[in-house]
Amino acid sequence: MAIERLENRIQLLEQDLNDESRTYKAFKQEIYELKDIVEDKTKKAKAFETELNTLRSTVTKSEDNVDVAIKRMREAELARHEISEKSLENQRKLEEEVKSKEKYVRDAAAKVKAMEPK
Repeated sequence: MAIERLENRIQLLEQDLNDESRTYKAFKQEIYELKDIVEDKTKKAKAFETELNTLRSTVTKSEDNVDVAIKRMREAELARHEISEKSLENQRKLEEEVKSKEKYVRDAAAKVKAMEPK
């Protein structure tokens, strides 16, 4: 009877050991699955970081291009303003020259008229 109890006790302990072994294996399997998930997430995070850095670089280049474009637009506006001022200045000079020549022609006409016999 004592041997039966011992055998029964041994069977219970073996069953507990088998249950714990299965639990350990399941736990170990879960750890491997979680490790795979973490590695996958890490790879995705690195890929995202690379893409983000590429986008940052693109944005920086675009900002630089915008800055250059703004600078060129300002230079063009200044050039247009200078051209406009020179154009107005040339127009004033031409008007003065035309007035001067008109005055010269009027004066010459007056002299010619004064020389005509009366």
